[in-house]
Amino acid sequence: MEKYGIEHSKKFLAMLIELGNIADKMGRLKGMARYMHITQLFDEMTAMADFKFAEMKKEIDDYSVEEMAELENFIVEKFNIEKDELEKVIEKAFAIGLKVYGLLDELKLLLKKEEKVAPVEPQKPVE
Repeated sequence: MEKYGIEHSKKFLAMLIELGNIADKMGRLKGMARYMHITQLFDEMTAMADFKFAEMKKEIDDYSVEEMAELENFIVEKFNIEKDELEKVIEKAFAIGLKVYGLLDELKLLLKKEEKVAPVEPQKPVE
């Protein structure tokens, strides 16, 4: 049923993840050396050249369970900071966010089904 894939979502997440990775590196260095890591962002910035938020929105609305699992794995693979415990917590937060989105999507579908069922007319009180 999925029509849009997850490429725009991956580009956006890659940019966010690389920002986090760079912030971690910059936070551990002193002086001008800390700013040299910003150049590592160029690859993600180049990949974002054809990025469209509207396309990512379509992807998000069309995520399958498999695509959400792929995004979760993508985050775990790409995100790498020095503090492993903090890294795991942040990765779990992303995973929870994806799961909450999936649950909200299921709820939205369930509510749409409920709307299609004819409403019951209230009965008049007996006098």
